[in-house]
Amino acid sequence: MSGVIGIDELKAALSAYDTSVQQQIEAKLPALAKEFQADLVSVTPVSTSQRRGYHLRDLLAEEQAVSVKTTKGKTTAEVGFITTDLKRRGFYSMWAERGRKAYHKGDKRRAGKDKQGRQREQKIKRNVGAMAGRLFFQMAFLRFQQRMKSERALAKIMAAAKAVAGSR
Repeated sequence: MSGVIGIDELKAALSAYDTSVQQQIEAKLPALAKEFQADLVSVTPVSTSQRRGYHLRDLLAEEQAVSVKTTKGKTTAEVGFITTDLKRRGFYSMWAERGRKAYHKGDKRRAGKDKQGRQREQKIKRNVGAMAGRLFFQMAFLRFQQRMKSERALAKIMAAAKAVAGSR
């Protein structure tokens, strides 16, 4: 008990408000995770290479790329390369996201025989150009943050309305 009259009722109303906000956000989290996955797939760059076996869009669109777990009363959502299989198959996504520096690749090729009959080798110098980063993960995550911010604001308004209606 404190010396202020009504402080206990205020604390109870505030704790009910916090739990109400948390419950509303956790109820919407699976749908928000699916939206985040769809947004991530839509902004992922399209690979035109026929040599790579897996395309990032296909990997991120898989069912195992979204995970919503509830442990100890707390709901968490993960979207992206979650499983070991997805991490292995989507290994090169790091370079698509961050880009890479230009470098010189040296190699040797057979270049005939010299006068003594020994095999000659000739150096080949290849310039591998830089690749600009395409920030598709960051773009999708920023959109998800904006969505979460608006959902949290809406949940706070709804919880406040419930708290006021419940106190009367």
